[in-house]
Amino acid sequence: MRENGGIDEVTTSGRYLGVEPDVYLNWQIKSDVTLVLRYGVFFPNGDVIVNDDARQFFFGGITFAF
Repeated sequence: MRENGGIDEVTTSGRYLGVEPDVYLNWQIKSDVTLVLRYGVFFPNGDVIVNDDARQFFFGGITFAF
């Protein structure tokens, strides 16, 4: 919300960028194996950000502990 905050997106004079709901799953499959899945959708504020298309983000990872 800072006026001089860092963002690499073309914007207008407003400060509210948008909202992003996230869903995540952390599953400890075994004592030494963990699966992580994350998903989010960013809904930009069309009054501030020029390209106001929704953006989807997905992350998946597996951790092995030795």
